[in-house]
Amino acid sequence: MNEEVIKETAKPDLGQIGYRLKSERKKKGWSIADVSASLRINEKILNAIEEGRSEEGIAPVFMRGFIHSYLRYLKLWDDSFDTTLQNVPELKQKAIKPVFQKINGPE
Repeated sequence: MNEEVIKETAKPDLGQIGYRLKSERKKKGWSIADVSASLRINEKILNAIEEGRSEEGIAPVFMRGFIHSYLRYLKLWDDSFDTTLQNVPELKQKAIKPVFQKINGPE
């Protein structure tokens, strides 16, 4: 059941994952508020996940963690999702540019 969500296409995307989470949540009769209270994840973040978008200003590593928690809560998690979540383009960590430049000492 879990793998059908992700492996329908070669590249998994956040939209597929979000759709599956929303469908499963509704099937159980739970509201976003119910899930938010249980997981202690802001409703705005859960809505973003279900809509297939990464919430602005939240590091990809945290978004992957929120999705992981949500999948476990709905009993959809299996270990194959670890690799899958790391391959979702919207959840990949962007390269960090150095803040400081190396300065040559006095000559």
